[in-house]
Formats: sequence, C-alpha cells, structure tokens
Amino acid sequence: MSGSKEELAKYIEKYKLIRSYLGDIHVDKSDRIGAGGNGVVYSGKLNDSNIAIKFFVENGLTKLTRFKSEFFNVQMLPANKNIVNLINYEELTIVSDESEKEIMIPYILMKKYDESLKQYRNARGFDEVTFLKLFNFLIEGIKFIHLEGIIHRDIKPENILVTHDDEFVLTDFGIAHYNPERFALKANTKRGDRLGNYEFSAPEQAEKGIEPAQTMDIYAFGQLLQWYCHGSTHRGTGRESIAHLIAGVKGEIIDSIINKCLYNEPSNRFESIEEIEKYLESELARRKKPDAFEEMRKFSTALRKSVLSNYRKPYYINEPSKIENLIAYLNKQNFKRKLEFNTGCGNNTIDSIRYIDTKKILIDHREFELNGIWIYCNDSLYDDIVLLDCVKYDFKDSSRIQPDAIAYLSSHKFDEVIEVPISSLESGFVEIENNIYDINELKVQERYPNYSYNFVAIGTMYHSTILHKNDGFLESIQTSELNPESIKILIKNISRNKHDEVFLRI
Repeated sequence: MSGSKEELAKYIEKYKLIRSYLGDIHVDKSDRIGAGGNGVVYSGKLNDSNIAIKFFVENGLTKLTRFKSEFFNVQMLPANKNIVNLINYEELTIVSDESEKEIMIPYILMKKYDESLKQYRNARGFDEVTFLKLFNFLIEGIKFIHLEGIIHRDIKPENILVTHDDEFVLTDFGIAHYNPERFALKANTKRGDRLGNYEFSAPEQAEKGIEPAQTMDIYAFGQLLQWYCHGSTHRGTGRESIAHLIAGVKGEIIDSIINKCLYNEPSNRFESIEEIEKYLESELARRKKPDAFEEMRKFSTALRKSVLSNYRKPYYINEPSKIENLIAYLNKQNFKRKLEFNTGCGNNTIDSIRYIDTKKILIDHREFELNGIWIYCNDSLYDDIVLLDCVKYDFKDSSRIQPDAIAYLSSHKFDEVIEVPISSLESGFVEIENNIYDINELKVQERYPNYSYNFVAIGTMYHSTILHKNDGFLESIQTSELNPESIKILIKNISRNKHDEVFLRI
C-alpha cells in the first residue's frame, strides 16, 4: 500500500464521494481531521449524518490485522457509553494514477465526535467539575475494557473524544492487546512496532518482549489525570501535587492515587481499577470527620500496650524492641485522620511511620535516629504524649559530620537494594554494577536524616502536644535535658490548651 495516503487524498479531491454499503459518503480533502498510528481520519456526511472515516494507509499484514481487530473486536463488546461507536468496516478500491494498479484501502466508519480531550483542555483549561467527570469516566471505561479482556496500551488525550454534551469516549484500539481466549481475531505485535507513546505510556512498554498488563493502562490513567490538572505529564521525582485543585479530602486521595499509579516499577502500582475503587472508598470513609475521643482512644491503646504498669507515669523506653513495638502498635490502629508531628517550630501530617533499623524510624522521608521515646498516658486522653528523643547533632563539634541524605534504589533489573547519596543522582543517571540507569526507570526511596530537632511530639490532631497554642512549650524543650519531673511540667503546661472538640466535651 505504498503511497496509499497520497492516492487516497487525490481520490477524495477528485471525486468527493465514497460509495459504501450504507450509502454514499460525501467527503472533501479539507475534511481531514487527524492522522496517527496506522491511519488517517476524515469527516464526512452519510445520509445527512456527520461521521468520521478512519482509513488504513500503512503497509504490512500485521498492521492490517491490527486495524481489522480494532473494528471487529471492539464490535464484539457489549454496548457501553464510554467506548467509541464504530459503525462499519469496509474497503475502498481505487486505481493509482501513476501505476494504474488497483489499491485497496480498508476503512472504518464511526460516529463523529466534536473534539479530542487534548483540544478540549487546550481551549478551556482546567475545571474541577470536568476533572471529576474525567476521573469517573476513566475508572468506568478502563474497568470495562479490562473486564472484557482488552488492554488499551495507548490511552492519551488524543484518544479520548468529547461529545457535544461534554461526555467522554475512549477510542483508537489500534495497538490494544486482546485476550486470545475471548477474541478470535488476534492483533499480534512484532519487534519494532509502536506500542504506546512516550508521554503517557508506562516505561516498560518500551522494553522488548514485555507481556501486556493492566498496570500499563493504570500508569496512563495517572498520567492523564496529572496532565489534565497541570497541562503536562510527570517523569522522575518531585511530582507537582493536584490536591489543592480539588475541594475537600477527595483531592488529597486522588493525588495519592496518581502517585501510586505513576511508579516506574509496575508491581508498585495499583494492580487493577477495582483496587483503585476500593482504595478511594476506604479512604473517603476513613477521612470522614472522626470522633475526637475515639481517635485519641485508639492512640491511647497503642501507648498503654507499651507502658503496661507505668500507666499515668512518665515512662522512657530505649530498648530497640520496645521502640519497634510502639511503632507497630500505632500502625495497627485504624485512625480516621493522619497522625501529626510537632516540634514547636513546625508541624505536619504523617503519611507513614516505620521502624527501619536499630533505634531508627522513618517518618515519611525523614529519618530519625533515637536515644529513646518518652511516653505518658492517662484517662484524660488529650494530654497523652509520645515524644521522640532524637540523637543530638552538635555541628560545632568538628568531629561531627552532617549526615547526607540517602536514596535507596530498587528495580526488577537488579537483585539488591542499592544505597547511594541523593547528591549523586543530580545528573539523572546512576551507575550500578557497571550499568548506567536512568533514575526515572528506578524506584527511589529518599531518606533525609534529622539534624534539626532534639524532640519531636507525635499525636492525633486533637492532642494538646499538636496544638499551635502549645508550640512555645515544645520549642522551649528543644535545648533541654528531659527527665520525669520535666515531663510532668510539660504535661501541666500543655494541658491548659485543648482542641475545641475536646474542650466542648469535658
């Protein structure tokens, strides 16, 4: 079919008509509306209805089979509003002006849509209502094709079309993978075939011989949402959050969903759309306004398991096993809201807290080396204390070296977790076992050692240690040596200030 694109253009310019089994299609050379993959697309008029015509204009039996499978396999699906409406598959025979030989050009008739998502977004910019509609569409659409045995592998803004009433449909299944047990027409690929696009496709799609997996579409799902919010996709570290663009906790939850979808390592992503749905449902339930005393009661449970007979007394633990147990007890509590930390100089929520080594814990990306932990709990709940006693770094002492931030690198491409200074990754590449790797292709866990704070309080948002009004008391102990008596004084001071929801109920 060499030159068939040019021959088709000449034919349309000359005749302005295509005779199909469904009737005459009126089309003009100016009606070309797109091209890509294996085809070129024109708009036309059939029986006074606007349609789109996708012509196959490439060479090769494999590509032709894929083109046919796009029509016949998609037609085998149950009707679904989220999937493009394909009307018919036909073949146009034209005679080449140059060789006078017949050229057969397959084409697919489909419903004509107003524009692509890319055009829609470029014209209108970001809109929260549209974003949430897009999120729901992708959830429903991708779940549908996955349940039917199809992996799309090319989900991008150009392949999502928009109707006149702002609804979305998924199109272009030209490089999709079809479950051979459910579809008779196989769309096999061979080495060198295009299996996605750089911006939106999962990194592993560029690898030779990789098995198709649902996680590929899940990666594209995350990139599409990121792109709609900020106008660009994300690669590497330091992704721009979308949470502030969406009202309420749903924005935070979707932001965390995008984060997990965009892991370079497929095994770290969500395995299925159903898993995303379950996560969204559980997080929405968890983040509903919690009962203050129920949250503090859960916190108290973890503390009481640690202090045992030392209830209502300041208690200091410094044995590694007891520190590890306390962290485990906290993690087992199903808090509705994230725990928080406070130093008196600053505070924030905690996404994760882990015991990682002997007397070392990791709070998100911040690593704390501990001397021990002060604990206090009583019946009041609101003035319970978990106070990390951190190793002091006195850099006035020339013998002390400021600890470097560390990155832990892992991938299916090598067996062990590799530890390197974060500063060594500034070029974007790293050498491991005599091989050069792009850090965008690796799982990177960053750890930044704490050398700013001597004491760090942990609690729920309702605990007195977390309240802004008590920052001065926490800041004042940063340069102190604590003992049971000074802990009692701290408790007395902070208990005067209470969270509003606590104050109203005592």
